[in-house]
Amino acid sequence: MLSPRAFAFAPDGRVFIAERGSATSTDINLANVRVYKDGALLPRSTTHAFDVCGDGERGFLGIAIDPNFSTNNYIYVYYTRQRDGNGSACDSKPETDGPYNRVSRVTMGLDGVIVGSEVVLLDFITAEGGIHNAGDLHFDRQGNLLISTGNGNMNDNPSQNLADLGGKILRIRPDAQVARGYTIPADNPYASSSGARFCGTTPPQSGNGPCKEVYASGFRNPFRFTVNNDDDTIYAFDVGGGAWEEINKVVKGGDYGHPQREGLCDGAAYCLPGEEYFGVGLSPQGYQEPIYTYKHTEYHNASDAAVIGGAFYAGSAYPAQYHGNLFFADYARAWIKRLIYDAASDSWSRADFATGLDTLRGTGNSIIGVQSGPDGNLYILHLSDDEADGRVYRLRYTLANRPPTAQIAADPIDGVLDTEFTFSASGSSDLTTIAGLISGIL
Repeated sequence: MLSPRAFAFAPDGRVFIAERGSATSTDINLANVRVYKDGALLPRSTTHAFDVCGDGERGFLGIAIDPNFSTNNYIYVYYTRQRDGNGSACDSKPETDGPYNRVSRVTMGLDGVIVGSEVVLLDFITAEGGIHNAGDLHFDRQGNLLISTGNGNMNDNPSQNLADLGGKILRIRPDAQVARGYTIPADNPYASSSGARFCGTTPPQSGNGPCKEVYASGFRNPFRFTVNNDDDTIYAFDVGGGAWEEINKVVKGGDYGHPQREGLCDGAAYCLPGEEYFGVGLSPQGYQEPIYTYKHTEYHNASDAAVIGGAFYAGSAYPAQYHGNLFFADYARAWIKRLIYDAASDSWSRADFATGLDTLRGTGNSIIGVQSGPDGNLYILHLSDDEADGRVYRLRYTLANRPPTAQIAADPIDGVLDTEFTFSASGSSDLTTIAGLISGIL
């Protein structure tokens, strides 16, 4: 697969992948929905491609399946789009004419998006800075579409601005019967606030009141989030700046502090170990605390980190001790760990899960997502050094150490009496619990 960034499981067994390029081009400013079906990766659709801005961290970033997909074939996509009338230029520009992120509904055919089926739901989500776009999409049990947005790396940081869609978790109710394509859940925190308006419509509703679509604020780049389907609890994985990574339990109307705070510290100061000052409960400013946070290193800014979510595990393919664990990865460090909740202390602790994955880490490429599949296994999204060789891996639990694969080679392979032979077992391998699902996908 060519630089894919997201994927989703359809109820009919297909897998839909957000991939760069088209049937005839590898252009970073084109994207398509690739289909995996019946054990095979289908050719790219020859009839449809999205026009995107694919530079920096932009592009085709998120994909979600409609809860009624079996009857309507709808999926939802999040991608970066050049502002109409600005030609094909996708470089960073001022907010008045630069690229922006969009959420659309499209209808799937057998091998790709049906031409002409796109319905734009949300437009004008911050993207002008080129990075910090977020773009994950998930549904809750009520049929609400949840959307993560980043701060766009803007000088005028929108994370604390309730009149801007950037740096937020958004919540809308897709509805094909209304002109805008969605409604607002009645209990959204700002739905009935004074001056509240629709900020994602084209054009946005006039005014400067809070956006009705906002569910929670104060995020930097919640690149991934996940929903516990048992109770609709949202867990967001917010990529930090110079010192801390955060995992947050998202509550309605919650403010998670960016840019005023990061991890356990003042976000502007990027405090060193020992300088943390936030205690139990809310921080002094009233921001929500992360349920878990970790430092980039023991010393400020000496090592990179980037938290990547995530899956709240409710399957049965793994032993009972994994049920209810919150799995997450780190892009810079190429590991997968899990958080375990202790109800008695209302706290989370971290435990190892999959380490030794250095072969999945390259120059600027690594694990970019973790999901729980319909078969109860975890799946990891891997962006490869070779942009054309992205993959999805399935992590299967084995009860015991699997036997190695023995392979012996002889040189020469035959000879007359007294011939000296050299034998080598260097081709033998010790199998791991990581099994490739789709060669060349993600």
